[in-house]
Amino acid sequence: MVDWLVTLFQNPVVLGLFTTAAVESGKTIYQKLLHSEKNTPEWQLFDSLDRAFFQTETDLSKKHDTEAIQETFFTELFDFSAIFSVGTLKQVFQAALNRTATDAELKGWVANVVKQIALPEHEILFRYLQTLQLLPSELSQQPSKGISILTPSVPIWDNKNILCRDELVDELYVSFSQHPRRIQLVGMGGVGKTEILNKLYAKLALKPADSGFDFIGLVHYNDSIESDITRQIECPAQYHGLKGEKAGLSYLRDVCNEHHVLLLIDDVRAQQRLPRRDDNTLAYLTTLNASVLLASRVYFPQFERVNVTTLPTEECIKIFEKQCGKTISDEEEISLLSKIFEEKAGLNTLIVNRLGSMSRDSGWTMKILFAELDKRGFNIPKAATDDEPLQLEINKLYPLDKDFKSSEISILEAFSSFPPTPLALDLCKEWLSADAEVDPDKCALILAGLAQKTWLVRHEAAEGVSVPFYSIHQMVRAAVREQTKMNQSAHIGLVKACTSSIDMSMDNFEFPKAAQLIPFALTIYNTISVENEAIIYLADNIGGFFEETANYPLALVWRQKAVNLCETVFGTNSYPTALSYDNIAEVYDDQGDYTSALEWSLKALTLKTDLLRKNHPSIAITCTSIAGIYRIQGNLDAALEWNQRALKIRESEFGENHPVTAITYNNIGLVYIDQSDFSEALEWLMKALDIKERELGKDHLSTASTYSNIALAHKLQGDYINAIEWYKKALLIRESSYGKHHPETATIYNNIACAYASLEQYTKALELYMITLKIYERLLRKDHPDIAGIYNNIATLNFDLGDLTAALSWYMKALPILENELGKEHPSVAIVCNNIAGVFNGLGDKSKALVWARRALKINEKVFGKEHTTVKNNYKAIMFIFSGQGDSVCND
Repeated sequence: MVDWLVTLFQNPVVLGLFTTAAVESGKTIYQKLLHSEKNTPEWQLFDSLDRAFFQTETDLSKKHDTEAIQETFFTELFDFSAIFSVGTLKQVFQAALNRTATDAELKGWVANVVKQIALPEHEILFRYLQTLQLLPSELSQQPSKGISILTPSVPIWDNKNILCRDELVDELYVSFSQHPRRIQLVGMGGVGKTEILNKLYAKLALKPADSGFDFIGLVHYNDSIESDITRQIECPAQYHGLKGEKAGLSYLRDVCNEHHVLLLIDDVRAQQRLPRRDDNTLAYLTTLNASVLLASRVYFPQFERVNVTTLPTEECIKIFEKQCGKTISDEEEISLLSKIFEEKAGLNTLIVNRLGSMSRDSGWTMKILFAELDKRGFNIPKAATDDEPLQLEINKLYPLDKDFKSSEISILEAFSSFPPTPLALDLCKEWLSADAEVDPDKCALILAGLAQKTWLVRHEAAEGVSVPFYSIHQMVRAAVREQTKMNQSAHIGLVKACTSSIDMSMDNFEFPKAAQLIPFALTIYNTISVENEAIIYLADNIGGFFEETANYPLALVWRQKAVNLCETVFGTNSYPTALSYDNIAEVYDDQGDYTSALEWSLKALTLKTDLLRKNHPSIAITCTSIAGIYRIQGNLDAALEWNQRALKIRESEFGENHPVTAITYNNIGLVYIDQSDFSEALEWLMKALDIKERELGKDHLSTASTYSNIALAHKLQGDYINAIEWYKKALLIRESSYGKHHPETATIYNNIACAYASLEQYTKALELYMITLKIYERLLRKDHPDIAGIYNNIATLNFDLGDLTAALSWYMKALPILENELGKEHPSVAIVCNNIAGVFNGLGDKSKALVWARRALKINEKVFGKEHTTVKNNYKAIMFIFSGQGDSVCND
């Protein structure tokens, strides 16, 4: 810990916090800091140190000299400057203490500094030091911001209508907080195991302070535990060179080895057979260094068993009374009701709720209720555990008889196809109304009625959420499925509505919301297997989600499903099929597989050329994509040729002064930028800008894109001042249109930061990088490639500052993300490898520098070929290493 503090004060950036220190007394500095703004890192550093002295004073039960704190510390700090050491720290502390400080006391003081920096009121300082990679390991996970959720697609809710289980939830919370455990909740279906899991999940997520966990996740076990974990836990698409299930399981294992993790597993399989002693179904869970809470109707011997027993008869009566809506006071009725619960209902809480609902709706006395159960032959033995007989008895209480309207059956059918995850009321209305042939308000009433009758479960909304959620109990789901044969074509409205919701979320960059919809989309796709246009669009949108969230392997799987469906529904020589080829090409382009991207784009172009007139605008779109691929590959002549082909079509179709034509002018300008012909580039870009400003206006997003490209041209010429001005014009439009917390806005912040870094205005650059990073962290998952790009740029800034250690740390944060998400042979990986080579060269370790530079060269040679400009630059970088020079790259 002492070493960390020494490093902190040796860092030139931290020393730069106190810019006037060299010429002022410690007391003067103290007075200035005391009255400075509290939202600055320098004031918060001062405050942390000051508080640490007084905390140490308390710990030692000795008084310090306040004047010494004010004067000596800051005077000594700047006197020793860059040669600040453990020895000088002792002198500073000793002067303040006015006696000899022992090593134990010094360590205590440093420990108090760490604690102070971790306080919420010092968040700005914490963030600042985190940015500079100066936090010690003891502080890296502080201050606690709450638990990280491994399964963000599972909504957090606490069903307040579930009675009598809070005590068990509290016991589990305490039990898991004390030490790692593997516990299984065992009990008959309908006794409340799932509700207990969800209550604990909500308690941990909403009030995590004392739990001691860093990560939690709620997984619905429906297929195989390994595949369910891979699908439901948010993890990198590629991890350590692995893909698919192997990547997900490896990622989770590493998280469990490095952090405190609790996995909540809900066994929602339709049929749960008794496992044999040698059953290895859940063996994977026992290999994880994690706490596990499993809820299942059958016991697995690998777990510590906690029986979820039936509730006492008195508690069941309370639940019945709540559901029935009246108090049972007659002693004879109470006696008869007790007999029903104990001899017929097995004290099963699902059944108790159902009986209360039936009694309320039919106005039955307990005597009539008893007779009705006899008539149906209903009888559940107490503590029944056999799955199949239990389901048969429950079916007797959930008949889809003549009293059900077609709209109610339609809604229940839809819920029987959903995953075991609650769906918000607004989405229920939006998705189910069309198929049920009712308006949204009527749909809401039906949902409420079905919940009141216990066919559905209504969940209270979590904190900050204004609408309730609805779900269906797995045993009620089974009852619905056994009594209906879903008319798949009658649920196309559900398919279309789900597709539209995903589309809207993606358009608004609401990725967390979209992630919560994807499990529903997957089950709907698998259940409603009609091969038609609506299903095609659903598959395509699922692929689009995975593409936008950089899960390219899954994006490719779902884009390919869309292609296959298009070829089946529309034929191999159809326009929709050509568009699906375009989408496949786009995924390969994102992956950096430009050969495959070009192959699919050319397939799309061939189809379009055969099907459409020669100047059709869609042909121009594919030509533009092909031009973009050639541009990335460095074949600029081909890029120019294909852009000219697109231009010819657009000028013919739209005219020379149309905004669509201006897009191609803009693209041609970018090719000339790549050729370093900046005067020609600016001529084309200004031509595009003139049209956009005139036809679309100066505040249009397309106009902003051209502003940004003009800025790029100026930046690459070294005209950073002009570049910043053009970037700021683009920024105003994007902030106005998208708001400040949007990926498109963040891109401009990043670009302006790069320009400021080139002007050596590092404080401004760092501020903008951090704004960009916060936006990305808020909207994207933590291992998204765009976040790695910001890490790379912060690293480059530290490199320019001469802090090579911090630069290397940030580069090393970026590298595994890019390797895992894009693959180890992606051009972006080569950029970071080249930058790491520059760091090692700067550190004087030429052997390591050459290793990294050659790795970058190998990647780029494979992707681009030996004649590409990037490859030639790699050769130059290697030559620079031999001659003692280095290089780095800032992403734009």
